[in-house]
Amino acid sequence: WSLDGQIDLARNPHFYDPERQMFEQVEITVVPDDNERAILFQAGDADIVEYVGAPSAAQYDPAVLPEIPPGIINHVSLNTTRAPFDDVEVRRAVAQAIDYGSIVDGPLAGFASTPTGLLPPNLAHSVPPSGPYFTTDADEAQATLASSAGAGGLSAEIIYDSAVVVDAQIAQIVQANLAG
Repeated sequence: WSLDGQIDLARNPHFYDPERQMFEQVEITVVPDDNERAILFQAGDADIVEYVGAPSAAQYDPAVLPEIPPGIINHVSLNTTRAPFDDVEVRRAVAQAIDYGSIVDGPLAGFASTPTGLLPPNLAHSVPPSGPYFTTDADEAQATLASSAGAGGLSAEIIYDSAVVVDAQIAQIVQANLAG
């Protein structure tokens, strides 16, 4: 395997149940560009596309590209084992500062919903949060931060997959929200 590479799989002649082998071969092509994947799929040059980003999803007929259940989550992970995120109030301030609606309406092009908890609602055995989930409130975020270990200001590095356009756009929104 390599970036922009290809994986060729062939039928295993020694597989224990030959009736279950549906294909002679499977070709997996690595195509990092969302637009190129869309073009290959629409042209019939790809039978299955593993990931269709929100910006491209609207161009497909819903019969061809069914709605994906809310099992995929975009999230911000914080290292809670060291400062400044070892302070729960700093983490709370971050949660209050993020404009979730801008992320849903912008990079995710309406193909998402604002969070109501850490887990997606269709996950087996999930229950709603015991309290209200965070909503965007920049003033409350500033007040929360002022009463935390980050009262004098803080700095953090955002790491994201720059090859994924949506991730880059979300990172820009989060950066702008946290800078405010």
